Amino acid sequence: MPPTNLESDLVKLFTRSVGAAFPGENFIWKFHASEYDPSGIPDIIGSIRGQFFGAELKMEGNYFSPVQKAKMKMLHDTGALVVGIYYMKREDTYWLIPCDVVQNFSLKDRTGWLPLPKKITHTDSGVPVLVLNLNALKVLSLKEY
Repeated sequence: MPPTNLESDLVKLFTRSVGAAFPGENFIWKFHASEYDPSGIPDIIGSIRGQFFGAELKMEGNYFSPVQKAKMKMLHDTGALVVGIYYMKREDTYWLIPCDVVQNFSLKDRTGWLPLPKKITHTDSGVPVLVLNLNALKVLSLKEY
């Protein structure tokens, strides 16, 4: 669980989780937009198992903007694996939302949302760390592509 309401904590948790789920098969980073970049690019971009990947991360109370939805769809339509990740603080739950479901995002209808359970894993030096179980992302990437 993120210790604060900051999206940066969610970014750290998610990137650590991708590393744990796809060791040696990912190269992802937090995208920091500048004035020269197009708007709506997902928060996390890179490659997982050789496929372009994008994830837009949202904390409870925040929503996917029309520009973000459009960019996610454009990336998805070109063959990228693109998802939304939503953290519900009240429930302390994390959700993976496939791109096609993000297009009609609603907190009232969670049809198509995939839960991301938390688990403890260990670093190479044996330090326990919290990660999200990304089996849903693995299944989604195999199913769609």
